[in-house]
Amino acid sequence: MKASRFPNKPMVKILGIPMVAHCFERGLLAKLVDEVYVATCDKEIFDFFKSHNGKVVMTQDTHNRASERTHEALHLIESIEKKTYDIIVMIQGDEPTLNPNMIDEVVKPLVDENKNLVSNLMVKLSNIEDIIKNADLIVGAVGIPRFIKSDWIKKGSVVIDAGFHPEMCGDIDLDGIEDNAIAYTPVPGGVGPMTINTLILQTMESAKKLLKNN
Repeated sequence: MKASRFPNKPMVKILGIPMVAHCFERGLLAKLVDEVYVATCDKEIFDFFKSHNGKVVMTQDTHNRASERTHEALHLIESIEKKTYDIIVMIQGDEPTLNPNMIDEVVKPLVDENKNLVSNLMVKLSNIEDIIKNADLIVGAVGIPRFIKSDWIKKGSVVIDAGFHPEMCGDIDLDGIEDNAIAYTPVPGGVGPMTINTLILQTMESAKKLLKNN
């Protein structure tokens, strides 16, 4: 609700219904979902769903990301429903046009194959070169060595290569990258140290929250 780019976005009405309510209703339409709850730290959203008999839980307002809020909400929901859940689907509250079939597509591989721990929706891009050539910020995370060619990089863009392969290269061909990019992360020694530092920081934040709550 406090987003600087779009304040009060979840409660903005679309055809007379708040955006977050559209997301909730689409979740209910999914065939492979047993329970749908709204997890929020905002009283206005909480009161709205309570007044419409929607399932909702109030979480802390200290979470930095949706996955943290989902983790807290799961414990609250399990205590309410008196049971545990094996599969958790996280639906963002600003996706009012989400197709319920897409939710089922995410759940299906988790139900059919026990070896799958995480499922995400994705679509294959047929014009990826054209997209990259017009991008100001390129993040390479495709898992294929040198997949993104250096001549695809637009002049003045910023390049972040999140890949690393035994060939001591990333997902972006960095040969001649200085001719186009104004800044880029080297491979190795770029994103890796940043990832380690971020994990250490998040571990410290989690420990502080645990100590505070106990």
